[in-house]
Amino acid sequence: MTGLILSLSVPPPIEFLTAVLGSKDIVKVGFGLKSDRNHLRRKLGVLIQGEIELTQSLRALGYRQSLGAKAAVAVVLGQNLNKSKSVTTSNWAMCPLQKSQLLYAANDAFSALKIFLALGSPLKLNHTKTETIQGTCAHVISP
Repeated sequence: MTGLILSLSVPPPIEFLTAVLGSKDIVKVGFGLKSDRNHLRRKLGVLIQGEIELTQSLRALGYRQSLGAKAAVAVVLGQNLNKSKSVTTSNWAMCPLQKSQLLYAANDAFSALKIFLALGSPLKLNHTKTETIQGTCAHVISP
């Protein structure tokens, strides 16, 4: 499993993004993906396929209220997802991203994956490492 954290303040590798985000075979999970999908389409012309919106998945399982990542982690996993206001409101257009921003984004993505797995996905979870793609504001998170 690999995660990708992109800052769109610096032009990302479009061919790579188109291949990954446009593939139905590569599952993309998260909360609020509609706004991300629309933003990527407007800004980069990239169409996302193969995404699973966890808010809808949880609603289909009987959760009546719309749950974001923090609430879903509490309800589904019985854990706390720390979403610091200072990091949330920090300058995400700055390149490179700060370590606190990378940790925030990685935790957000990882929590979505953990919820996806808790809902019955057959995928296996491995420990991860993070590396920066030279010359970009892209960070790869992989086993």
